[in-house]
Amino acid sequence: MPKLKIDTSLFEPIEIEIDGTVYESKRLTRNIFLEIERLTSAAEGGNIEAGYKILELLLGEKCVKVISNLDISIVNKITKFITDNASTVGQEEKNGPTPGDKDSQ
Repeated sequence: MPKLKIDTSLFEPIEIEIDGTVYESKRLTRNIFLEIERLTSAAEGGNIEAGYKILELLLGEKCVKVISNLDISIVNKITKFITDNASTVGQEEKNGPTPGDKDSQ
């Protein structure tokens, strides 16, 4: 019988370096993505603060002071990087090289 065993302790955070300090993303759960969706709607409606709140959700409270001093365009760039890469972190290492990679030859 096929089985799938999930080990949630294998979470690999995404690292973001801001002015020499490295911050790690939090676990990106359903609840966090639902809150991001709500805040994104607010941001699209002109609420700039919502953009900062999204990044706080992704990186945690330890980065609040630092990101408060960033331009909103940088905040949006960091947010996009994290959300774009959230579903692919660790896949290369677990799956091994793909055909055509130098390591697979």
